[in-house]
Amino acid sequence: PVLQVPDNKADAVPCERLQKFLGMETNKGGHMQRTTIMLPHELKIKALNRANMQGISLGQFIRNSLLISLENLQKNDSVDDPLFADDAVYHGKTPADLAKNHDNYIYGE
Repeated sequence: PVLQVPDNKADAVPCERLQKFLGMETNKGGHMQRTTIMLPHELKIKALNRANMQGISLGQFIRNSLLISLENLQKNDSVDDPLFADDAVYHGKTPADLAKNHDNYIYGE
């Protein structure tokens, strides 16, 4: 048996956190766009059960999960990787075999 959690009217408007993430002004309200997704049966059951435990609809649970995932990705994107942040370029002369023998030049090996 599949647990059915009906959508309620409160789910029709995005939460304030979602509006802020999407850059929407809260006083204008947001418009939802219907989307169909395919889920494996077991994943849908787990998501329905979790949504039911939280007292929210499956739709709201999926929106919350996507928001958390996107916020985490955005946080990770904003972290500067020192490797990619280094924009120094050497414009002087270098040995022709520098790439091949860089360990020898750097470490004397």
